[in-house]
Amino acid sequence: LHSVSCVPALHSTLEHYHHMPAQIISTHRPLYGQSKTEGFGDLWELDLSTRQWQRLYSSQATNSTTGAEGPAPRWGATLSAVGGKLFLYGGEEVNGTLGEVWVWEGGAWSEAPQTGQTPTPRSRHSANVCYDTFIIVVGGLCPNGDETSDVAVYDTSSGEWHRPFLGVAASLQPPPRKRHSAAVIGTDLVVFAGWQGNRNNTGSYWADMWILDMENYEWKEKEQKGAIPQARAGHGVGVVGDHLFLWGGWGSGSRTFNELHYFELGAGAWRKQKRGVFPSNRYNHSVCVRDKELVVFGGAHNADECTNETWLLDVSSIY
Repeated sequence: LHSVSCVPALHSTLEHYHHMPAQIISTHRPLYGQSKTEGFGDLWELDLSTRQWQRLYSSQATNSTTGAEGPAPRWGATLSAVGGKLFLYGGEEVNGTLGEVWVWEGGAWSEAPQTGQTPTPRSRHSANVCYDTFIIVVGGLCPNGDETSDVAVYDTSSGEWHRPFLGVAASLQPPPRKRHSAAVIGTDLVVFAGWQGNRNNTGSYWADMWILDMENYEWKEKEQKGAIPQARAGHGVGVVGDHLFLWGGWGSGSRTFNELHYFELGAGAWRKQKRGVFPSNRYNHSVCVRDKELVVFGGAHNADECTNETWLLDVSSIY
């Protein structure tokens, strides 16, 4: 696969796991990250035109020198780009699960207001920008240790939360999950796979796909055909046109993946890219899209080994 290239890491200290990417802002890709063994509170930016990383913020360094306030180090949170701002939501720290919303703007963090139907604090959820100013949050791990499947929508312009499925029967929603993927295609939110620890005594992986009609707030399970990926969690997805690209993750038997699949929404069919040499297996990495390029960063190869590699994949030659 000649369109894949590895971008050398320029900072040996930039080793993240359970990190969170934001969408591409122009040619810059922000990252707020965590490590395998501790929460990090640093914010990094990758300039894709120069392949240079820059650290924008460190909670340890900034707070000790200037007294500026910012979010506590964490893992399992989400970072969303809205109108030139970055919105950080949720996550975990050693003392518990978090539910704040923080905004990065003008080189500084500030805590955002939360009103309305505020959701339960959570981590390992998904968060996607829709209709320009809204962030839609699905699923995740709650403070009681159980996964959830609820939906919460945050209005970044007012700070108000809305929970469209509050009180709706569980049978009309996807099963609970965490470490799933979610992506916006048109007016649909596409949720795929994930893991549910309270599903049975040992927990299990999902391989199902659910479509949320964001205009009418109705869920529907999507029939899948073709080369359906194995059940997994901790994978990454990116949307190019009406194609959903999926890479990596881990599944039953501690198996990790380095497969590239793509889903054609109109046809309802998966295809698997078989040609070329792929990056090594990994999970809990991040995926963003710039034009027709997938940008993959970080993740873990196994329980003891993380990576800070950045890979680019030009998908224009695939379909």
